[in-house]
Amino acid sequence: MPNVKISINQDDLIFGIIEVAKYLGITKKTVHAMINEGIFPPPAILQNVGKRVIKVWKKSDLDEFRPNLRPAHRPKSVT
Repeated sequence: MPNVKISINQDDLIFGIIEVAKYLGITKKTVHAMINEGIFPPPAILQNVGKRVIKVWKKSDLDEFRPNLRPAHRPKSVT
């Protein structure tokens, strides 16, 4: 497989779930829940650092996902 170089603007990156949660105005618990449900955008970059995995999202992906968020005052439907 050829070595493919992908260019990503560093200003378009958000590092880690805490920063993603702040950017979207939600809790990190909500981010984790949406990741587990398979409805959150996948990270653009996954980097192994020792035993930790650093996840990095693109702001543009999060901005595109933002309309799918429920308003804080509206509970999840119970159907």
